[in-house]
Amino acid sequence: MARKKIPIKKIDNINARQVTFSKRRKGLFKKAQELSTLCDAEIALIVISATSKLFEYATSSMQQIFERRNRHSGVQASDISSTGQQLGSDSFDMLRKEIVDKTHELSRLNGEELQGLTIQELQKLEELLLRRWITISKIKDEKITQEINSLITKEAELTEENQKLKQKLVPEQRQCYESITSSSSDFPPDNGSSDTSLKLGKNCTKKAAPKLGYCYASVQMSPSASCFRLQNKITERHILRSEFNQDKLDQLYPTEQIRNNHAYLKKELEDRSREMRQLNGEELQGLSLKELQKLEGRLDLSLNCVYKAKVQNITREITILTQKRINSRNEICSVERHEHEQDQSFDTSLTLGLPLPSGSN
Repeated sequence: MARKKIPIKKIDNINARQVTFSKRRKGLFKKAQELSTLCDAEIALIVISATSKLFEYATSSMQQIFERRNRHSGVQASDISSTGQQLGSDSFDMLRKEIVDKTHELSRLNGEELQGLTIQELQKLEELLLRRWITISKIKDEKITQEINSLITKEAELTEENQKLKQKLVPEQRQCYESITSSSSDFPPDNGSSDTSLKLGKNCTKKAAPKLGYCYASVQMSPSASCFRLQNKITERHILRSEFNQDKLDQLYPTEQIRNNHAYLKKELEDRSREMRQLNGEELQGLSLKELQKLEGRLDLSLNCVYKAKVQNITREITILTQKRINSRNEICSVERHEHEQDQSFDTSLTLGLPLPSGSN
């Protein structure tokens, strides 16, 4: 039986989409490697995931392949700088747009910029933040439990080691006490004829020797400290000169400046994406307990802000609906009053035999 062909369309399930992306990306890179090996071709691949992760593959060097591509397409050397600047400008615009979008999403996740959201959107955002808060809280509780178990195990090991040391120390103390007792009985009586000054001089000499050594060490360290300060001054001058030269290089080589700015924007985008993934409950394995608590606190604060905004919107909607109800009731009362007045005038006209008011049947 023939295998059913899978339709090529966007996968709605996020987990299935990530699994499919990982498998297909590995297959694509494997096919590229096989093509390069079989046909001796130079290949460069760039893949950017939906979460802004960059994956790339090159047989030799990505930069060398790009240079060969530029030469092959007939780009003149004089036009490379302007073309690079144009490409850099387009790339900057894309990066800036992605950074603005990520910043806007982070602001929503942080409980900011909620003025234009409806009650339904605030409800969905609140449910999303609550699920992520529960996920991070579970991971934090697991980490706390692991640290508590580790401390309990360490305490038991230290207690056992302490007991062993006490058991070893008791016989040594008894032996030391016996040796002191036996040696004190062998001392001759002191009749005051010994030269205490000489004894004190020997003891003082023994105690003063380490201090002299300390002084000698401090004197020997002072030249190295002055050298260290001199090295700092030279390093500072080198940094200043390097920055000055870098300004000149930026003026002479604008493409290098574009590359540096591009790297800075790319790093900022990666930081925003990593922060969003952590707020989504991903990539939390390497975080410490303090970082997890901080992340949990951020989500808790965001939940409170979203809840307050939702309550304010609901209160505003209730006020508007109440006012509409009052207005409609007033209109109904006004119409009923007008009809009642017309009925009364009609009855009075019939009773008195007067002509009917205009507008009445």
